[in-house]
Amino acid sequence: MRPRYMGRVMNTYPVSESEMDHVSSLHAQATVWFSVASLLFGLASSIWINATFYEALTPEGALASHYLAPMLLVFSFGFGVAGIWAIRKRASAWKQIKSESIPVQAIAPAAELVVPGK
Repeated sequence: MRPRYMGRVMNTYPVSESEMDHVSSLHAQATVWFSVASLLFGLASSIWINATFYEALTPEGALASHYLAPMLLVFSFGFGVAGIWAIRKRASAWKQIKSESIPVQAIAPAAELVVPGK
């Protein structure tokens, strides 16, 4: 068998400008939240890693490793949760757009897509 015509069905969804702005905003928010979460997690872990190389910490180092690093870790977790929330909201927005979209039938179906080989 030799294909005469190849094609595929592509779904398109009617999206208003405000819906696209909303989805784009949620995508940007997720990026920012996860970026800040990774920054804070990196700062907290670098404080603890740096503290392992010293026998006696300065008062500032002790304060940073006992109070600042755990606080940064908690904020990092909070920003990570905000990123997950933004992703879930974006997914539900797309799900709503897809559920409200009604597929339009093709005008004429393609005839004789496959020609028998010789």
